[in-house]
Amino acid sequence: MSNLDFSFHKFISEQSPDELEAYAERAGTTVLYLKRHLIHKTRVPRIEMIETLVNASNGAFNKIQFIAWLYELDASYLAPCSKNMIVSGGFEHAINA
Repeated sequence: MSNLDFSFHKFISEQSPDELEAYAERAGTTVLYLKRHLIHKTRVPRIEMIETLVNASNGAFNKIQFIAWLYELDASYLAPCSKNMIVSGGFEHAINA
């Protein structure tokens, strides 16, 4: 799945009740929290919770995808770049070149 087409709402919706309960347990939260607050973006989880949600997904999505979905960002701007590059305003700039 590319960074651009990930939806946590879709990920949650596609889980069976048993799969969703198991995911919530691995993530240290409840199905209610996932369905009521996270998929509707009424709460913004702390970074520790985001990392836990990502790890509990067993590779279904990564942190960049989740954060881009949460904040409705263009994930291509969040993609890792070489260490001698920075991204500003959507443009890559060489540093120390």
